[in-house]
Amino acid sequence: MERGFLSDIVVENCLIDMYIKCGRMDKARELFDKMTLRYAISWTAIIAGYKQNGCVGKDLEIFNQMQLAGYGHPSKHKGRGIFLSDVTVATALVDIYAKCGSIDKVCEFFDRMPKRDVVSWNAMIAEYAQHGFFDKAFETFKQVQLADIKPNSKIFAGILPAWAKTGALDQGMDIHNSIMEGGFWLDIMVGNAPVDMI
Repeated sequence: MERGFLSDIVVENCLIDMYIKCGRMDKARELFDKMTLRYAISWTAIIAGYKQNGCVGKDLEIFNQMQLAGYGHPSKHKGRGIFLSDVTVATALVDIYAKCGSIDKVCEFFDRMPKRDVVSWNAMIAEYAQHGFFDKAFETFKQVQLADIKPNSKIFAGILPAWAKTGALDQGMDIHNSIMEGGFWLDIMVGNAPVDMI
């Protein structure tokens, strides 16, 4: 600030990222609100930051502001590569579109992602399950296995209730066995999920 670099958009975005990583969304938002010029990366960084720090509703608020500012749908925006190249940002936007109830756009956006990690796969499984697209949830879970990605506790916790609701008990028990073998039973989130299957 003393040297006048705060007006540099690269510096501004780096500072916002620093505050997000430190869990100081109040400071990140303060800087964001003071920016005279915002690029796609500025918007998506704040959205991802709110998502990472569990600020429910704030990510959707910023997303709506982003659309009003003319950024619209990332897959159609000329800067879509910026949205898609960062897995964390892309995953946060997948969650945002799901909250808007647009599963078709979620699928389109997810399919365009050049990189996917276990968090992004989990987001898709959870969204499919929550919206009643159980076959899609199962299909995505199988893709995780075929991609040789090591599932985490959230993936198991997301897919087990889906299996329970479809009545596919045998398949659910197979996943339950995988949970036991992988040591995920100790995770309370996973441990409680099989109760729905009884």
